[in-house]
Amino acid sequence: MRPNTMLIMLILNSLVWSILTRADNTLPSKQLKEDGAVESVAIDPADLWLVTGGNDGNVRLWNLRTQELFAKSSSVLRGHRQPVRQLAITPDGQWLATGSSDGMVRLCNLACSDPSVISHELSPPEVKARSKDRGGWTLEMSGNSRWLIGRGAELGRTKVWDLQAQDPKAKSVVLETSATLELCPNHRWLVSDGGYDAEKTQVWDLDATDPWSRSVTFQRLRRAPLDVKSPDGRWVFARHRDEMEPTKDQILLWDLKEKSPTAKILITHKWPTPPRASGISPDGQWLAMTFDFDDKPYPVDLWDLRNDNLPSRHLVWPGHEHDSETHL
Repeated sequence: MRPNTMLIMLILNSLVWSILTRADNTLPSKQLKEDGAVESVAIDPADLWLVTGGNDGNVRLWNLRTQELFAKSSSVLRGHRQPVRQLAITPDGQWLATGSSDGMVRLCNLACSDPSVISHELSPPEVKARSKDRGGWTLEMSGNSRWLIGRGAELGRTKVWDLQAQDPKAKSVVLETSATLELCPNHRWLVSDGGYDAEKTQVWDLDATDPWSRSVTFQRLRRAPLDVKSPDGRWVFARHRDEMEPTKDQILLWDLKEKSPTAKILITHKWPTPPRASGISPDGQWLAMTFDFDDKPYPVDLWDLRNDNLPSRHLVWPGHEHDSETHL
């Protein structure tokens, strides 16, 4: 190790140690040891706040623009009774949602001078005791900063809170379903796969004025689990296995921008296993998949998803042929 590198490491170690041992930086040593573990972290989009959720049930805000970053937290948000394992911040940086293992969900306004003052309890603690390692809600924010989506620990319980309402708790929407709900990567579409044996799928457009008054419902084949892969949130994929011919699979595609999405069959082939690998470009234009075939080398199928004639217009690239030489 070079002398300059060793000197830098010594300085960093000394700095970290001085921060951790400062009297105004941490809780008392006994409490820090027992309750001071950090369970979750988040940074707001404006790079102003570092948010940490603690094992002690507290949420701390650290101002990233202050000169003494770790001198002390700017605000302490209290109210949770168990570890805070879920943090979600709206893309506009205004709202912070916090979730605890006891089932409580709290909301605070990061845009005000003291976020600990303006807060809402969206979901009370669960009546029955919960394990500290389980329970609570999985929290996500919609891309338009309006909706907070909470998926409960038990299957079939999903709540959506309207953050633009004066009382988000009173305006919450409860979706009772045994299906799995997934927020698309662009955080606009909320997709319900309907369950493994379902023949329909529901999609809610969170950019609509009232998404819950009308959902897009499209038909899909049974035993075709959905796989939402498109980064722009436009495309929904599924692999369908024919019950009569288990080795004859189809890759199906739906365009969520259509008013009534219908399945397009990208390819049908005899595959012994699911796709070995797949990838899609960030703009949602190109889809690549490779499968295990008996006739090697394994090819790569490439589709231009913006092409109107998808099934018949795709490229097949040759795969990697076996090479006995070893390249380093």
